[in-house]
Amino acid sequence: GTLSSQCVHEITSQWQVKDFVNTDEDSTAGLKLIYAAPHCHAPVCISMELYNANTGELICHAGAIKGTGSSAKYDENGFLAIPPCLWSTNENDELPPPILLPL
Repeated sequence: GTLSSQCVHEITSQWQVKDFVNTDEDSTAGLKLIYAAPHCHAPVCISMELYNANTGELICHAGAIKGTGSSAKYDENGFLAIPPCLWSTNENDELPPPILLPL
């Protein structure tokens, strides 16, 4: 068999935007995604992908970054951080525009 140290475990989940929005579906087109971040307990986290299940489009990929022990905040040696995916309506942010997720 494969050594456990060489295994990659995958967790998947499917949900609909309307399950997370408390609104009248007739008056709302959806929501604009401006922040997406995984929640996991390291050191087992490698990455997080968020896909549009209707189209198969990859919306967000957040990959783990290993800390180097510099003096920067949250850069502890050997620890993993997974930066979020960000979108913005402000052109000065140099971020992509928000993604509309329909209900």
